[in-house]
Amino acid sequence: MAQLIAEQESEHYRPLRLTVSCPGQLLLGARWVKVDVTSLSRDGATIANAGLVNVGDRIDLALRDGLQRSGIIRWVRRGEAGVDLRPSFAVPELESVRHFGCRLSGRPQPTD
Repeated sequence: MAQLIAEQESEHYRPLRLTVSCPGQLLLGARWVKVDVTSLSRDGATIANAGLVNVGDRIDLALRDGLQRSGIIRWVRRGEAGVDLRPSFAVPELESVRHFGCRLSGRPQPTD
């Protein structure tokens, strides 16, 4: 147990991500923009169609059925963006991603 705690507290620890495919919307300033969410973790998401965002932008990400989180864009590359979300998703929320219009599209992958 001590080893697990030490690994999770390490600066190199990256939680598993669910590779998904689900529609979402970003609130950029005063307008909502449609995006595709391609991965979810407890603290973040990867979004495609992210050509309008820049590192450091503050956004809101909305999924179906009212699930919404605020976040900050942490990286942008090749049409995708990584979002640090707050508050974190609860494990039960991630366990029921299909409820939010998401399809699992692969095995969980470590974040980069």
